[in-house]
Amino acid sequence: MNEYSGDDVRRVITRFSKENVAANQPLLDLLERFAKEKHATPAQISLAWILRKGDFIVPIPGMRKEERVRENLAAADITLTNAEFAALEKALDGITIHDNRTDKDIEKLGTMRAS
Repeated sequence: MNEYSGDDVRRVITRFSKENVAANQPLLDLLERFAKEKHATPAQISLAWILRKGDFIVPIPGMRKEERVRENLAAADITLTNAEFAALEKALDGITIHDNRTDKDIEKLGTMRAS
């Protein structure tokens, strides 16, 4: 389990609590499975999926390291077939995401000491 510190916003987003990370494992497993099949990373599959959703959606991934910039840009080279996209959509429909990111979560960051 990751421990988040400093100005890492994940330490105040309830989705990243130990319990919610465990509860959201089916999503991570799904992304890992598709990533393995496509010789990609889970982040690239996530971005390829959202890019496939429609021309009116623009993902804005966070990244602090140059390697993540390259990884994210490479997602544009991943093509999900109609069958792969449909399978991913169907699998996602069966997964419940536990908790979320809210403005209240983010506001907490300003009141917490960096560890």
